Amino acid sequence: MSESIQEHLTKLDEVIRKEDFLLNRGLGNEVGYYIFDYDPEDELVVREHMEKISGTSIKHQLQSRTLKRETVRNPTVSLFS
Repeated sequence: MSESIQEHLTKLDEVIRKEDFLLNRGLGNEVGYYIFDYDPEDELVVREHMEKISGTSIKHQLQSRTLKRETVRNPTVSLFS
C-alpha cells in the first residue's frame, strides 16, 4: 500500500460519514458491501479505530443533519467476514 494506515483510516472515516453511504444510495438495487483492505501488521491499529468509530458516525450524522433515524441502516462492522 502506498498510503499510511492513518491516511487510509482517515479516508474510511470520510466515506462512512457521507449521507449516500449511510443511506446505501447509488448502488443500483444491490446490497451494499464494502471492503477495507490493510496490511496485516496494522491489525491492532485498525481494531482500535473500529472500536472507536463503531456507532459514532451514525450518531454524528443524525445530530448534525436531518437524516431520519428509520431510514439509516445500522452498519455491521466485521473484521473477519
